[in-house]
Amino acid sequence: MQSNTTLPADHFLYLTDKTWDADDRQSQCLALLEARPTTEDEARNIIRTAHNRHEREWRRFKQSFAQLVYEPAANNATQKPSQIEQCLSSIPPEQAELVKMHVLDGLSLRDIAQQLKIPRETLRRRYLKATKALRQSAVGQYRP
Repeated sequence: MQSNTTLPADHFLYLTDKTWDADDRQSQCLALLEARPTTEDEARNIIRTAHNRHEREWRRFKQSFAQLVYEPAANNATQKPSQIEQCLSSIPPEQAELVKMHVLDGLSLRDIAQQLKIPRETLRRRYLKATKALRQSAVGQYRP
């Protein structure tokens, strides 16, 4: 016999993985709250789906940014630097410098952290914030 008891909306939030970044966890939590799963298996499937969706979006962003950075423009080679500068100028200068060091110069976050003499985890959070700002500025939503 099935019980008709309704679980609290946040009952399965403990299943979200705390090692993933904040945006990913937030999308998982929202998906759980919207879907209101009734079993742990359903909750795990919702979390996995939300995580996969977040990862796909992140890969698409990285690919589009890499194309902008590494592929020459079709007809005009001078267009590439202006497009890159336009993207990076839409975010705060400290964040733009961090993205340049990691993406354009090819430095690892560990190397950048050592160079700037700050903890690696602090740098990782700053980089995530910078990439989030870059993604939002790409769609015109960034507000510092």
